[in-house]
Amino acid sequence: MPTPAPSSSILSTDTPISPFSIPASIRYTPMPHPAMMNANVAAGPGVSESVARDTLKVVSVLVDLAHLMNPYGLLHTVAHALPYVRIAALNSTIFKHPNLFRMAYSNNFLMLHLAVYIARTLPEVYSTQDLHMLVSRLVHYANDATVSLDRRLLAYSWIHAMGDANTLIHADQPAPPSQAPFLHPYYKEFYPTVFDPLSLKAAKLHALLLCFAPSPSPFTPPPQIMAALISLDEFRFHGPTDPPVLTLFGVLRHMLASFHESLTDPVYKFLLSVTMQHPKFISNVIHLIDSLPPSPVPLLFLSSFQQVLVGLPPARIVAYLPLIERIVSEQTLDPQAMLERLLLAIRSTSLCTEGDWPIGNSLLAVCRTVMLQVRVPNDPGRSARLFQPVSLLLDLISRFHADVDVRDRAHFYHLLLSHLPPSRLESVLASRTPTTGDESLGLVSAEVSRPEPLRMAPRFLELTRMPHTAPPPQPTDDAGAPPGSDATTIDPATILHEYVTFIHSTHYNPSIDIPFLLKYKDGGATSPVPAKVYALVVQFSESPAYAPLDPIRIPYLARAEGPDPHEGFPYVYPLTLPFRPLFPLPVLFRIHTIFNDPDGKMCKGEMDPISLALPDLLLPLPSVPSVSGPSPLPDGTPLNETCEDLPSMQAGALARIPYTRAMFEALWQWVMTNPHIHLQDDLKGVKSVKRLQVPASVMTRVLEDPLRAFMVHEPPPSGPDGSPSAEYVSRRCLMHLPPSFHLLLKVRIYPDHTVLRIRTDYWRVLSQLDAYFANII
Repeated sequence: MPTPAPSSSILSTDTPISPFSIPASIRYTPMPHPAMMNANVAAGPGVSESVARDTLKVVSVLVDLAHLMNPYGLLHTVAHALPYVRIAALNSTIFKHPNLFRMAYSNNFLMLHLAVYIARTLPEVYSTQDLHMLVSRLVHYANDATVSLDRRLLAYSWIHAMGDANTLIHADQPAPPSQAPFLHPYYKEFYPTVFDPLSLKAAKLHALLLCFAPSPSPFTPPPQIMAALISLDEFRFHGPTDPPVLTLFGVLRHMLASFHESLTDPVYKFLLSVTMQHPKFISNVIHLIDSLPPSPVPLLFLSSFQQVLVGLPPARIVAYLPLIERIVSEQTLDPQAMLERLLLAIRSTSLCTEGDWPIGNSLLAVCRTVMLQVRVPNDPGRSARLFQPVSLLLDLISRFHADVDVRDRAHFYHLLLSHLPPSRLESVLASRTPTTGDESLGLVSAEVSRPEPLRMAPRFLELTRMPHTAPPPQPTDDAGAPPGSDATTIDPATILHEYVTFIHSTHYNPSIDIPFLLKYKDGGATSPVPAKVYALVVQFSESPAYAPLDPIRIPYLARAEGPDPHEGFPYVYPLTLPFRPLFPLPVLFRIHTIFNDPDGKMCKGEMDPISLALPDLLLPLPSVPSVSGPSPLPDGTPLNETCEDLPSMQAGALARIPYTRAMFEALWQWVMTNPHIHLQDDLKGVKSVKRLQVPASVMTRVLEDPLRAFMVHEPPPSGPDGSPSAEYVSRRCLMHLPPSFHLLLKVRIYPDHTVLRIRTDYWRVLSQLDAYFANII
């Protein structure tokens, strides 16, 4: 019997003597990146001749054997060898060896990455033609949608590093003004699209700006370059601190910092449009102006904004108080016209009587800023001109503002303005640490004028929706209907005209009132949270499909201690939120909170969002105040509204049957020819058919529970001989979609399936019906 061959070490299951491991120097060394270039490494001679010879030998071996190394090993080794080449002052032409030079034409992204790294570290290795070839390869990779996003962003990082518009990347001298920027031939490749990820849009826009040069170069960016910002148009639907907004204003700052001579006018027009249409971005505009390098642009922007704000209606100027505060802080601008406009706004609007603390605080900030600027060396008459409008403004606020804190501070500012000279006024109001003189007055100015930033708090509060009470069942036939309620006495055209006139009038303002409970979360939070909160303000995000929700203000809320449940003040607050839809669409409201903790510090946080779905938007038909013919309900109860005491209201419910039948038939035809919906091209009356593969018992349960409030009662279908039809059961549902739309269903229930015939004057609701029926069946 032959002796078995010894087992191979590869196939052996024995424990090796020393386990294999990757050296730490390789495992934790990052791949070279444009931000890690060794451009600042000083060239030699800084080493001895023997060290230089040894370095040359190492680099020569590396170059000769480059074709035998895998891409990762070659990239790692060359990246570590390049700094020593510069330190030893070796001739960089050694990297023109074909084994390395061919990397510029390789299809391997790592090899292209290494070629660009060599070109940036040793500019003399490649000619201008070779550099353009490298950029063309990078542009191809950066715009290839099949390449991963991280590689595309890395390609754009190299493009940014190679795209200095003031110098050639292979020369140390500035380029002449007539010299085109190195990336100028590729600017058409850098226009972003709306389908690109946000990070890629930002990379493309910054690369696009590097393709041009500032004045007096003939290659300045044209004003049409502003059209590239349309790819970031989504910023309008985000908040001031969301990434799309920060990306947009970062690009605008790049434009103004690099090309303020040629792009100041188009950028200002863009900022003016954004500010007028979306005042929520005022803080971003102010930060952009303050972050610009020294130039006439910030003052020009503030002066132009002042001219526009002075012409606004008094009711609108309140939204721009932070921008007004920034404008009046400039000593070279005269704030007198702006102060007079604020006086007009206070006198002609309910600004003071509403008592909004943030607006009152902003008004006081404007007054305080003007008080600090009353003395200007080059304008001796400034103090006399500004004293009267500031004094009147503070006097009106201190007398008529509904918030006591704002009134007291305004009165204090008014006393300071009228009793202290300008020099002493500045020392009291200036934002600095209190000195001995300030302490003698008992004033601490630094803490009041420069408040601490808001602290972030975890999500430890919640709004819990309270369950709805199910309506009682309604009668299903005409038995017992009172005299005079026959359908023949109702004119469908008349009641339809009165109904349509009512729902499109200003008297009809429907709202969806949903009860909630505001309290601490049962499980608490993972991080420490305050046991009590004071002056809690709950703010809701805005939606274009809904009217804004008013903030909720709670003076005091505490966390319940112990295992026993606590209800009522101060542990639980019952609230009713009135949602007023402009279009019947599902929505998600984000919730932000601002409050004071027990230490007196102001904090901000978030709560879990609340949402409205299609079941919340389905309402019974609204009641019309006056209709011709018999009243829908003798006691004035709204149509389709169920009664608490069903036996006592049986006759009234039965009297409602002919009216709802007539309304259903009239609306069934009217929704397809609704004249009101043709004002918007995207709103058309539509009809559809849906088949539900459910047994008759299941569908009957659905009609008796979730849909019973919308049932329109009708006699059972009859056969040819007048007897009840046994083939199917017919039902109808009439639903109102606020503010003025409808959803109508004709239901035929067969033994093994159900067919729905659907008509609506708001076609977007059809996309939600599948999920709705899947949820209730």
